[in-house]
Amino acid sequence: MRKQIIDERILIETGIEILKTQGIEAVNMRSIARFSNVSLGSIYNYYKDKDELYMICVKKSCERMIDFMDQENAESSMDQYMNARMRFFKENTSEAHIFFEALLDPPQHLKVQIREAMKDFEALN
Repeated sequence: MRKQIIDERILIETGIEILKTQGIEAVNMRSIARFSNVSLGSIYNYYKDKDELYMICVKKSCERMIDFMDQENAESSMDQYMNARMRFFKENTSEAHIFFEALLDPPQHLKVQIREAMKDFEALN
């Protein structure tokens, strides 16, 4: 059997999109495989379970927001900071969803990992 070669970025983007529409509790590895058109076995070559993929998606969303804030030079005033933040969320609705789910309604068993993943974002506040 041939091993399917995939771009891990596709799995992350798919993970972020499907988490936006279904949320962490409803998502499973099979739905991610189906949505990304990748075999289930290939996904397991990259991630041991949906929690690992979820945490990578949370980290990626935080990194994108921090990069956006840096590009916007949003640290110069509170008004600029808040406007840049709102603009990021409006322009990146998938990241916004996963970001707020992780922040406001995190899976209980991932709270410590989420806190760690969001520490760079927290440093902006």
